[in-house]
Amino acid sequence: VVGAFSELLGYERRALKARFPKLPLDTRPRLLISLSFTLHVVIGYLLMLCAMTYQLEFLIAVVLGLGLGHFVFNADAPISERAD
Repeated sequence: VVGAFSELLGYERRALKARFPKLPLDTRPRLLISLSFTLHVVIGYLLMLCAMTYQLEFLIAVVLGLGLGHFVFNADAPISERAD
């Protein structure tokens, strides 16, 4: 579930950036994009910690959650060299 939520955050952040391509420093959408990025990174580190416990159940849950989230939210997204 957390892995799928991580993919959802990436999807929403890309949608926000597409809707507001050039933002001044003091805009509300820029704040939302920044908060979304921060939450996405925190969730990514939490998923990494779960996977690094070396418990097979956690690893399988992380991989399945990320795969399901990618399938639902990001399968149509263009492949880029950036990981965000």
